[in-house]
Amino acid sequence: MCYALNLAEIKEGMNILDYGCGREKIVYQCAKRRANCIGIDYSESAINLAKITLQNLREDEKKRAKLLLFGINYNKLPFNSDYFERVFLI
Repeated sequence: MCYALNLAEIKEGMNILDYGCGREKIVYQCAKRRANCIGIDYSESAINLAKITLQNLREDEKKRAKLLLFGINYNKLPFNSDYFERVFLI
């Protein structure tokens, strides 16, 4: 995961999507780098685990990290195609 984050060169203010976020470790690390992060998953239990992970963020970092629960169909996400600077599929 660290290799992927370093390769992506996450910068402050970037919009990041973690597609299939699981426990949210990528969103957590991106928020620590002051990027705006959205993690999505179809699993309610994964989102619940992610919320626990994100509790350790500072308040200003928490504002940058969002969690969304989606159904199995990820083909219709409510974002413009040019909204994100980086997308993770890990």
